[in-house]
Amino acid sequence: MEKSFLSVYLLVPFQEPETEINQANMTATCRTKGGYPKPEIEWSSGDGRTILEVQTKMTSEEDGTYSVSSTADITGLQKVTCRVYNPTLNQTLSASKDMTSSITPFTGGIIVIIIIIIIIIIL
Repeated sequence: MEKSFLSVYLLVPFQEPETEINQANMTATCRTKGGYPKPEIEWSSGDGRTILEVQTKMTSEEDGTYSVSSTADITGLQKVTCRVYNPTLNQTLSASKDMTSSITPFTGGIIVIIIIIIIIIIL
């Protein structure tokens, strides 16, 4: 009697990545989870150059999938893109952030107040 083996490969796509900007540290962090196998993470600047100063942490979850957190140095950049590539599925997910649009309503309000105070002082 011949023995036969069946190989089963688990393929799970990652969730859409989310990117956050930390202006104080000049870093961007990209997070995603729920995928398998381990992804390849790549960061690029707005002009397409690969960002090399990156720290990536991959955590194996109880269900066998992976969670990923990757942080890149974005000093001097205007736009960054994080790409999460699942080599087995040949799937790439990406998230981009434009640093010029990082002004929140709170910081925008502070800027307006400062301008008003300067105008009052000048007049």
